[in-house]
Amino acid sequence: MFALLGLAAWYDFRYRRIPNRLSMAGLGAALLFLLIVGTREEWESAGWGSAIGVFSMLLLYIGGGVGGGDVKLMAGVGLLTGYPDVIYLLFFGCVIALLLIVVRLIWKGVFWSALLSGLLFWKKRESKPQGAGEGVMRKENAGEIERELRSVSLAFAFALGFLWVRILEFI
Repeated sequence: MFALLGLAAWYDFRYRRIPNRLSMAGLGAALLFLLIVGTREEWESAGWGSAIGVFSMLLLYIGGGVGGGDVKLMAGVGLLTGYPDVIYLLFFGCVIALLLIVVRLIWKGVFWSALLSGLLFWKKRESKPQGAGEGVMRKENAGEIERELRSVSLAFAFALGFLWVRILEFI
């Protein structure tokens, strides 16, 4: 599974997409594994894991935060990790993705602009008119911040999250 996530992360970094062949290969491998060695409890856990993984990513997809490849990849990852491990993987993956975004924004020197403009944290704007220059961000910074937010590979974050979950099993 880690190899599949690593390959998906590489594709995601390089081409900004995750190929269907890769997602379907992961899903097929997970199903084959379950067919060979899966018990009734493991099938139930895998089904819930896949459903939770797909549903959570589908919400992000509808919101425009992830692409369809991330949703399909999470179907196979959820199937292999099962319930409740998929919840931990999603949590750790999202924490890692958030940390990667913050580090990239700091590295580019636009973290404070992103924070103050409300792009990093979803903050409702007050309806009162703003004074000259208040709350306004330069267009160059807005585009750069948007690129930085979209440049983090969730497949990479979930690969690290998967590794984290597996390490915690041994502790």
